Amino acid sequence: MLGRLHQKGRRRIGQEDFAFTAAGHHTGSSLNELSSLIDCTPIEVCLAVISCAAKGEPAWPPLALFKAMLLSVWYDLSDVKLAEALEDRVSFRRFCGVSARSSQTVPIEAAISAMRFAPGAAHRALSPPAHVGRDEQQTLARLHAWNRPIHRIRGRIEKIFGTWKRSYGLRRIRWRGLAKAAVQIRLTAIAYNLKRSLTIMAA
Repeated sequence: MLGRLHQKGRRRIGQEDFAFTAAGHHTGSSLNELSSLIDCTPIEVCLAVISCAAKGEPAWPPLALFKAMLLSVWYDLSDVKLAEALEDRVSFRRFCGVSARSSQTVPIEAAISAMRFAPGAAHRALSPPAHVGRDEQQTLARLHAWNRPIHRIRGRIEKIFGTWKRSYGLRRIRWRGLAKAAVQIRLTAIAYNLKRSLTIMAA
C-alpha cells in the first residue's frame, strides 16, 4: 500500500518499451556489468521516504535519479551536463531505466538537484563531526588527537582518496555547506565501491 501511494504521482518512463539491443548498439559497456551487480530492491526501499508533490508535474522515479547521480560521479558531470548526456547517450539511459524512444522521459537538471537535496533524505540528519572545534586551534588539536591512534591504517587508504580526487571529481566540492558536501562524498564512496567490486569479482 505504501509503495503504491508513493508511486501514484510519478510518471512512467517507458521501462517496458526498451529498444537498446537493436542492431548497431553496443551492449558490452561497464554500465551493463554494474547494472547486473546492483540489487536495486533495498535501494528502492530506502528511497521510498521521498514522497511526490501534491501539485505540479509527475515526479521522476527516485531510483532512476539515484542512478543518474552515480553517473555524475563516475563521469564527473555537473547536473546540467548530466541532463545533456541523458538526452543522447544510450548507455546512460539504459543504466537509469529510461526509454530510448521518447525524448520526453529524460530528467532535467532541476529534478536531479531536487533529488540530491530532497527533504527527508539522510543528509538532513547530519551533524558536524566531533573533531570540529570552536576555532582553528581547537579543531587542529582535536584532529591531532583523532589521527594519532589511526595514522598507520589511514596511511594505507590515502591512495583511495587520491583516486577520488583524480578520477571522481573530488578536487573540489560542488556545493556549499557541510551536509551537501557530505552527500557528494558519500555518493563518491558508493560509486567507487561499485567500480571496485567489479574489479574484485573479475579477479
